[in-house]
Amino acid sequence: PLPWLTYVVWGGRDELHNYHTYYAPSACAYGFVGWQGGATGEAPCADNEDYYIFGLPILAPADGGVVEAQNDRPDMIPGEMDPSKPEGNHVTLEVAEGEYVLMGHMKQGSVRVEVGDQVAVGQQIGEVGNSGNTTEAHLHIHLQDQIPYGPQAESMPMDYYDLLIDGAPFDRAMPMGSEFVA
Repeated sequence: PLPWLTYVVWGGRDELHNYHTYYAPSACAYGFVGWQGGATGEAPCADNEDYYIFGLPILAPADGGVVEAQNDRPDMIPGEMDPSKPEGNHVTLEVAEGEYVLMGHMKQGSVRVEVGDQVAVGQQIGEVGNSGNTTEAHLHIHLQDQIPYGPQAESMPMDYYDLLIDGAPFDRAMPMGSEFVA
């Protein structure tokens, strides 16, 4: 077991639990961080390596085809952001017709797949980083109706299966911001 928990910073369908709701392309997005002792990293959190989740593997959440893969954006210094490429290093999977899962803010140089690859659920596709428009290392993930990410795309609700939320088991659920999940 990990020495820390996975915390949902942003998630759900209301603005209280998910600040993404104001922007249609990521309205149903999730932000996951590591959490221990009331913090997401070891103080002073001046370097990406101070964050519990930085560098951990990102696994494909579903079978699908890689339709986007970016790997060359720099990891930002915590607190600095890159609004020119909000998703940073990312992988987008086509998981069904008109359904695309985008996983963003990946660590520079960690993306293990290329456009055209087919991936299986659970396959490692990269590592958690701090690239793009983010203030600290975390995994951003959302389902959208088209590619690329941007104002023309619309985010869709995404269920998770076989999970624990705040220690209680669920066969299927949509976690909310401020919950711990496994």
